[in-house]
Amino acid sequence: MVFNGYFNKIATIFNRLWLCNMSYLRQKSEFNLDAAKLLQSNSLFAPSVHCSYYSCLQLLKATIIEFFGVSYEELDIALINAQQKTRLTHTNTLSKE
Repeated sequence: MVFNGYFNKIATIFNRLWLCNMSYLRQKSEFNLDAAKLLQSNSLFAPSVHCSYYSCLQLLKATIIEFFGVSYEELDIALINAQQKTRLTHTNTLSKE
């Protein structure tokens, strides 16, 4: 039992140090994932989907930013431009039918 308590303390310290070195989006992703797990363990499945979805979205954004070396603002602008192009394509396709 003493070993488990010691291990939990070390794990808590490690997690705090690891979170301090993580990007803001990765940290939010971890928090949302923890919330999703907590909701699922309490049989609150519908709200857990929201937390799970945003955890994935935030982790993907953080990975793209780190891999390509772009800023948050550059990624947001690229996503907005992609959404606008998609809307134009759908609008043009619908108006031709």
